[in-house]
Amino acid sequence: MNNTITTFDTLEYANELKAGGVPDKQAETQAKALARVTSATLATKQDLKEIKNEILFKLGGFITVGLTILGGFITVGLTILGYVLHK
Repeated sequence: MNNTITTFDTLEYANELKAGGVPDKQAETQAKALARVTSATLATKQDLKEIKNEILFKLGGFITVGLTILGGFITVGLTILGYVLHK
């Protein structure tokens, strides 16, 4: 798996806009705005890995609790069944 982080090159982006006919000030403003938005909203692979691990940890806890409760119900059921059969 490739763990590289791609950064947004605002200068390159602004220069491409300028080369396409966008006025200098507008190209620079767009580049800054796009950089701000992408850096604030994109998750890195490490972010996703941490979230995945957190979800797996919580899921494991839910499974453990569920099995514990199920075991309790089975124990109570068998106890009642034993009581009824020995009566």
